[in-house]
Amino acid sequence: MTCEEYLNQCLSNYYSDILFNRNFELRENIRYASFASNIYTSTYYILKISCDRQIIETEIASLYNKDLFVYIDDIYKYVKISNQKNLNAWDFRMVMSKRLNSEEQVEFLNTNHDVLVKILDEKNNVETIREIQNLDKQNHYPK
Repeated sequence: MTCEEYLNQCLSNYYSDILFNRNFELRENIRYASFASNIYTSTYYILKISCDRQIIETEIASLYNKDLFVYIDDIYKYVKISNQKNLNAWDFRMVMSKRLNSEEQVEFLNTNHDVLVKILDEKNNVETIREIQNLDKQNHYPK
């Protein structure tokens, strides 16, 4: 199965409902021998779903910072850690090591839609991206 076929299968199996229900429009598709990617735009943010050597990766960008995509796993970590005030070291490590599969990514996008809209809006997107990058750099329990 080619990357394009695998991406299309994953889009059909997992992402089609959210793309339709959240009014995403296909903006661009990129195809190479071992890589395929679709970029979708909604009125709230940009979603890039890619297949690189049969691994599906999902990235999100703000409409106000269109070239700066962030992996959905990193946004998941940011949202989880931001929502839990008294996170112990073990739970912090568990969140930081979590990788979402396609089904979990779609669930995260659905259940955190309002949060994503807020953190990626014109007012908050720059600070959000900075905090996500700092969280990814530290990757250990904050003192």
